[in-house]
Amino acid sequence: MKTRLLLPIAIFALLPLGCARVVERVPPPPPAAAPVLIQLAGPHDRDIPEAFVKALHEAGRVSDWAVPYLFLDVGAHFEAKGEEAKALHFYDRAGAEFLRRGDLAGRGTAETRAVLALIAFGRTGEACDRAAEKEKSWTGAPGDAFASYLKGRCLLEKSDHAGALEAFRRSLAQNPSFRGDFNLLLLRRDAERACGIAFILKETGPWMAGNCLSGLPPEPAALRERIEEGIANLALGLVRDAELRGMREGAFTPEPSALIAEADVRTFLGLAEGLRGNWEESRRQLDRGAELAERAGRRASRLDNLFFLNLVCLLAQDTMEGPRAAERLTGLADRFRSPFYRVWARFAWSRYEAASGAAGRAVALLREAAAIVEDQRSSASPDVARGSCRFDGQVLYEALVEQLAQEGDVRGAFEVAERAKARPLANLLAGREPDRNGAEGLLLKAERDLAGEILTVRMALERRDSERGVDRILEELSGLERAHRSVLLAIRQQNEELHALLAGERADSAALQGLLDDNTTLLAYFVTGRNLYVWALSKERIRLEKIPMGRVEARGLVVDFLDAISSRDRGRIAAYDHRVYDAFLKPVIPFVGGDRIGFVPHDCLAYLPFAAMNYRGHYIVDGFSMFSLPSAGSLRYAAARSPARGFRTLAFGNPDLGSRELDLVFAEAEVERIRRRLGDVEAYLGREATRKRARELFGRFDIVHFAARGRLSAAAPLESSLLLSPAEGDDGRLTALDIFRMRFAGRLVSLTACDTGPGENPTGGEIAALHRAFLYAGSPAVLSTLWSVDERSTVALMGLFYGEIRKGKAVDESLQTAQLEMIRRGYLPYAWAPFTVVGWHE
Repeated sequence: MKTRLLLPIAIFALLPLGCARVVERVPPPPPAAAPVLIQLAGPHDRDIPEAFVKALHEAGRVSDWAVPYLFLDVGAHFEAKGEEAKALHFYDRAGAEFLRRGDLAGRGTAETRAVLALIAFGRTGEACDRAAEKEKSWTGAPGDAFASYLKGRCLLEKSDHAGALEAFRRSLAQNPSFRGDFNLLLLRRDAERACGIAFILKETGPWMAGNCLSGLPPEPAALRERIEEGIANLALGLVRDAELRGMREGAFTPEPSALIAEADVRTFLGLAEGLRGNWEESRRQLDRGAELAERAGRRASRLDNLFFLNLVCLLAQDTMEGPRAAERLTGLADRFRSPFYRVWARFAWSRYEAASGAAGRAVALLREAAAIVEDQRSSASPDVARGSCRFDGQVLYEALVEQLAQEGDVRGAFEVAERAKARPLANLLAGREPDRNGAEGLLLKAERDLAGEILTVRMALERRDSERGVDRILEELSGLERAHRSVLLAIRQQNEELHALLAGERADSAALQGLLDDNTTLLAYFVTGRNLYVWALSKERIRLEKIPMGRVEARGLVVDFLDAISSRDRGRIAAYDHRVYDAFLKPVIPFVGGDRIGFVPHDCLAYLPFAAMNYRGHYIVDGFSMFSLPSAGSLRYAAARSPARGFRTLAFGNPDLGSRELDLVFAEAEVERIRRRLGDVEAYLGREATRKRARELFGRFDIVHFAARGRLSAAAPLESSLLLSPAEGDDGRLTALDIFRMRFAGRLVSLTACDTGPGENPTGGEIAALHRAFLYAGSPAVLSTLWSVDERSTVALMGLFYGEIRKGKAVDESLQTAQLEMIRRGYLPYAWAPFTVVGWHE
């Protein structure tokens, strides 16, 4: 999970016709026109409220043009009640009615309402698919302007502010002739507002991601100049409101809708003025937004307003109003169980408590917020979100680790850091059902179904503007949450490790120390925006060191070191191997006892070849055998394995990927070298190296060796895969999710040709997911590579490695011996340093 706090976009401000939560009145009959008989015999028509039925018949009798607008309001009525199918049906009906009348702009308005309703009901994927289809099919005016706007809205949902801004600007350019047409003017207003919001967030988002707690951003004058365009666009939206109200179709926009639209724009203008440092104008706009939200009876707008007030108070470092605003937001969010605001309010409140010296209270608030974040682990809602707003828990965990470290709570800080490292995988597994038997599958399905019901009820509660019926909904929600906890408990009783993966693995520092012998030290890293934390755990003690190096600097150093190794230039390598040692290992090397180190890397450090660091003029591998773990909590399960001690080996080499460029020419030689060392090897090469065969045979051998290419996916880590030969309708990809569902009772899995290596912003999540999958499948240890290695040198190293395995050495010691021999033979780190042992092997 990326470490950032994403500011929300006030998408609630982008209100097209009829999207008020409560339709309070039906418009008066429009001016007379040719009578048209309105047929109301279709699906859901009998559920239309009588007032709308009368208005539809009257409109058909006196003025046909109003009929589609009334169907929009019928859709809004059912959307307000939370009836998805009916709302979408009547929005589509409105679109069809517009099309019958040749009103393509009206059809665009109806489609906009349908897409936004899908988003409101939590069906963002469907909404974006629908928007993408319109982008392909609506290529001419005026449909192209609506399609661009919808694309922008979907990009806002993904917090792609730059992409959204581009789409909204394109919509404006595609809609120049908006005057005189209600629907085009409506689109113009919404695109101008959206453009202003996306522009401001694009300019301020990167700063707010990491520094929103330390006053205004650097170069405030430049920022103020850049966000003028965004503020101007928001102001234009208010002007368009007056124009819309003056048109005949304006009668179909209920009064609360107009109030809500202005309230949300005023709220966002309040934030923008705060970013400019205009505190008085900021408060004036926020106060006006709060007043309008109160008049409209819109609870969501009141929450948004309080949230933005909290942001402005943090910017202004207002220690008087800030805590009061945070307390008010906490109370309202708790009442309506809104996870995003519950977390954010506590986070903001903790900052004030910490600044006032109340460290204990700050820690308590952060722990409460973390518990809310972790409670969101479900197949339907793995993140704490509000529309397109995301509170990424990483920033919360970083604040909590920092606070605990300052207070000297070394163990508490360690355990929170490990929870933070485990959460991304828990979120990835949400709803993916990594079951390995029928009982687990049924439990996971029950968990997923309950999570979906919980999300549905939460959304119903979110749509509730008044107190009426709230207690009943809260009671229903509590019952579902109790049932959900019961299912998670049943999963834990069935498979404790699976439960740990789904809930986020915990790491008890004292219990971990009990697993270590006198010869082993565990070094656990946690990278934050400002500092790098390293814990040294041995059997007898635990020590924490804080290194003043933030994420950006750490990533830069790792990438530079890897580039130096890839250059095979001894001078460049020597220039960096000291630097990485000084940065990442020197501060904690005094606390390393024995000659075995276990690394628990984080973020970019997952790609760091620790063995190639320079230690006292020698590589680290000269003095220590090493292993790594995807998380400290995984040690408990890896250490509990009772693997086979035999040498029966299953090997896959050089799968046929349909291109000579992807052939691994020396893979067959690699497999033959293994055969010479171990003897009992069942090998499948070329087209025979299939995914189906790997899944069928995986659990029958002591050692499984893949001399096959691999692909890591930063965007979808569970899709990281080994590339085997396609066969019988599959593409040959053995994914991390596939591996989670497999079983292994042997001693070792080896991966020797993975095309890994860090991307532009390496997080380590993709490589950790693949490694954790093999450990969960049952392997106590995985031999893996950090980058694609020269094939000839791999043949040599594998021969050395398996020779030591045959002698009975542990996996980490076998790798150490093989690497030292490669060094003696003159090989550079590029050939031997990427090999690493993941897991635990006595």
